[in-house]
Amino acid sequence: MRKFLVPDAETNEKFPLPPVNPEDFFWKKRKFLKVLFPIWGTITPIYLVVGLLFDLPLIPLLLLINGILFFSYRSDSLKQWKEIKALSTGAGRFQKTFLYLTKDRKSTKQMLGHITSLGDSSELLISPLPHFILNVLCLWDLWKIKSLGKWKQRFGNLWNELEIQILKTDAELPFVNFGFLFPEGNFAIPSTSGTLSATSLVHPLLPKQSRVFNPLTKMLPGDLMIVTGSNMSGKTTYLRSIAMSLLLAGAGAPVLGSEFEFPEFQIHTLIRSQDSMEDGVSFFYSEVRRLSSIIRTADHSKQVPVLFLDEILKGTNSKERYIATREILSVLREKQTIVFLTTHDLKLAEIPWAKRFHFTELEVDGQMDFDYKIREGVSGSTNALKILKKEGIPIRNEAE
Repeated sequence: MRKFLVPDAETNEKFPLPPVNPEDFFWKKRKFLKVLFPIWGTITPIYLVVGLLFDLPLIPLLLLINGILFFSYRSDSLKQWKEIKALSTGAGRFQKTFLYLTKDRKSTKQMLGHITSLGDSSELLISPLPHFILNVLCLWDLWKIKSLGKWKQRFGNLWNELEIQILKTDAELPFVNFGFLFPEGNFAIPSTSGTLSATSLVHPLLPKQSRVFNPLTKMLPGDLMIVTGSNMSGKTTYLRSIAMSLLLAGAGAPVLGSEFEFPEFQIHTLIRSQDSMEDGVSFFYSEVRRLSSIIRTADHSKQVPVLFLDEILKGTNSKERYIATREILSVLREKQTIVFLTTHDLKLAEIPWAKRFHFTELEVDGQMDFDYKIREGVSGSTNALKILKKEGIPIRNEAE
């Protein structure tokens, strides 16, 4: 499938494939000309030939009339030529794709041949003088625009149907490729009760030799999970594993895990806030604005809001942070939001309705080691001072 869907060019190039617009705006305001021009455009060259042979009058008048007509429709005819060129280019680049996906190869070949032939005619626009002369002699643009209209009438529906098939197929290919790269993946289970859970899951971007699968306890609308733990122990990666699994499952792709059950969801994250000197926005204020937006959009709709918070409100003091976080989490609970929160502030873990889990570090031969396994309860260890010491920063009064 990929062989047929990538044109002969760089793989990161993007090519437009325009739909066929059935609306005939050119003739809509030129109904009289649509009826007249086939007769006039046929008589004019015949009269010119005969007139030159037998020295008939009115030849300059005929040429003047055709020239005036040409300038009257030229701006709109150029738009039609632009459409012809776009369709012809798309037909050339995606010819193999059209023929691969179609059920009627004969009609599709005719469709591609006719629009390609029309597109070849557009090369004449590069030379303004021959283009002008042809229109003065036989109203050339109008004949081509009429051909485009007939092509649309005959093949427009077929083109649009195949274009939709191409878009659908191209949208599915990344997930096909994902399934090929990760054959151990499993499809998720949609939940009608709002349940979000998994027997095991892991982030797909982690190298295979570094993957540690962790379970996800059953979460229902209004539930809160607080994940504590020391630095570098895996808290944020765990949240990203859940979020990535949700996105993959929602898109119809397999997930790296087993028995992943998920509801119809709205996903929200506050993991990587940034300040802005240009806009005069502090780190704390950027978090507050994002939280306010999340609270406004979270509601009791059919989709369950799922929110991922990493070290919420880091830009303020611990007392106000606890009060603000508690109130924010209370509001989100009322709005039936599933919330995942990582924190180093162990006081936040005292929120009564929270489900508490943690990651921790191990000490092996005097060195910190991590198994990246999630455990129930609140973390009882910290490692910030150990990390500082390891990097050569002296800690003189550790007892304090």
